[in-house]
Amino acid sequence: MICLISHDPRNTYNNPTMTMTKKIQTYKHLVYGWLMIPMFFAIHATDGLSCTTVVASGKATVDGRPLLFKTADGSADSLRTNIYIYNHSGKYAYIGCARLNFPTVNSIFYGQNEKGFAMVNNTAHDLDGTTNPNAAKGNIIRLGLENCATVEEFEQMLQTIKPFVYGSNYGCIDAMGNAAYFECGKDGYKKYDANDPKVAPNGYLVRTNWAMSGNVNKGTGVSRFMMISKLAEQAFASGGISVSRAISWGRCLQHGLTHTNLLKKMPKNEQHETPIHFTDFIPRYTTGGMVVIQGVLKEENPLLTTSWLAMGNPLVTPVIPLWITTGKKLPNYVGKDCNGKCPMGEWAMTLKDYIWEYKGGECYNYIALNRLVNKKHTGILQQLLRMEEPILAKGRKLLETSREKGLNYDDIHEFYQWVDMYVDSHYKELGKTHNLEKRK
Repeated sequence: MICLISHDPRNTYNNPTMTMTKKIQTYKHLVYGWLMIPMFFAIHATDGLSCTTVVASGKATVDGRPLLFKTADGSADSLRTNIYIYNHSGKYAYIGCARLNFPTVNSIFYGQNEKGFAMVNNTAHDLDGTTNPNAAKGNIIRLGLENCATVEEFEQMLQTIKPFVYGSNYGCIDAMGNAAYFECGKDGYKKYDANDPKVAPNGYLVRTNWAMSGNVNKGTGVSRFMMISKLAEQAFASGGISVSRAISWGRCLQHGLTHTNLLKKMPKNEQHETPIHFTDFIPRYTTGGMVVIQGVLKEENPLLTTSWLAMGNPLVTPVIPLWITTGKKLPNYVGKDCNGKCPMGEWAMTLKDYIWEYKGGECYNYIALNRLVNKKHTGILQQLLRMEEPILAKGRKLLETSREKGLNYDDIHEFYQWVDMYVDSHYKELGKTHNLEKRK
């Protein structure tokens, strides 16, 4: 019998006297213990339905606004089945990520509402139960966005739902500066307040696919936890977590356990075939989206809450800022088109197939690094980042103007129209460069 862990990892993570470097070293020890038993491989096989998240209070950010981060992982096909929607069927209007092929809007996987309340989540495998099917993960996020204006109101809602059929870590922020995780499972829920220095000494918390209140040996995502912890610590130490820093986390090409940095292994050009084992990085084969939700200061309009969204795998899709508007509009590229498909999702699948070119069996674990990044700067990710720069620049300027002069919905709608035309033309150009066409 092998001892997997010599102490409770939750005590390590919440210990304010221990440096994050020491915490990461502790989790390394944990992972090496896992690797010694066959059960690890069975656990790892389920990790495709997993996510990486961060909840940051204003104490941890560069501008004092709370922030959420999420890379959303699901089935391999979820790249093309996700859309962003506007909905006002409940008490509050919201925008969020839904499934393209769901006949009704039952589940939302992350989003924000008109009151500045926003949510993300991770699966917590160690808290899974078998009761209350109405309390599924996406249903709870939808209910929260429809009915809650604050983190406090969300907790009150949870008290009426428990226990929960699925284990999940729900990350929340609101317009009052509150920021917290709620770890929900078969035994109820436990709150972790990012504004409580005893819980979050630096004002932020991270989660992958276990709960601090559960049993880490039944969870997954330890290497991702190590990497996202390191990235958040670095951002905090350098002046605070910013939107641009958080966006970069979703494209991090460094592995938390092995420290392999693929940017240091770039092939000389796109023709130099370089298959690289690519599992348990923050972005993965199964990653179907990324969002950074930036909250507001207490005196600001909650409608200034901004979703910086990559509607597809962030290695192949640009980030677009989104707001809730009176016109109920969003860019067409992130929604359902006249053919019943998401344009961004179709391009994401096309480009994903290009960089994950190896097919059959376990080959999806290998990425063509030469097609992703290379020293000639012709890789898909490198071209994508250049394509994205004007979108982010225009979005930041629009947000700054809105903070100073108030929201102008005509300006936002005009920006959305420009985004649709700009992204479409640049994706087509990117496709021509690599002899690709968007999937039909």
